[in-house]
Amino acid sequence: MADPVEPGEAEQAHARRVAEAKATVPHTYLEVAARPSGEVGLEVLVQAVAAALRDAPRVNGFYRDGRYELRPEVNVAFAVPAQGTVLYPVIRDADRKDSDAVRAELERLAERARSGSITQPELSGGTFSIADLRSQGVTRATGVVRRGQAGYLSIGEPDPGRISLSLACDARILHGPEVAEFLAAVRGSLEC
Repeated sequence: MADPVEPGEAEQAHARRVAEAKATVPHTYLEVAARPSGEVGLEVLVQAVAAALRDAPRVNGFYRDGRYELRPEVNVAFAVPAQGTVLYPVIRDADRKDSDAVRAELERLAERARSGSITQPELSGGTFSIADLRSQGVTRATGVVRRGQAGYLSIGEPDPGRISLSLACDARILHGPEVAEFLAAVRGSLEC
């Protein structure tokens, strides 16, 4: 029998959050494929998602205590493998930033996450989360909706020139047609 391994503090926190989310949030999943017109870096994805969130207030909101809470700010959290787990730094007001500002913030926050110097304020306040898994060879994935959010978008690459946009969402606040519109808006931004 293998020796048990004690997870680190960050790994334990991640395990608790994921277990809580799966136990308390009824998930539903939708996916579309896109054929981007050019190179799609993480900053392009963040901008496409942020623009679509601005026009889809429920996707940018969350469900709590029988109510929908809609947020005026668009703060996109992005997955960064770090410290033996996955951390989610937040790009605040992502819908108001140009690609250079988003790229600089992505690089700065990812480096801080990997070095262990990221602060709790830099990891909090996300209104929506994304995980770009293409560099790991993932073709498609379904994420877990994070607490205080209504959706989690996973990006994969099923074949060259095509990407998959897989959205996990809280079925208490999001329903098929509005989610389909949100995904169509993201895809449209990438394909133009």
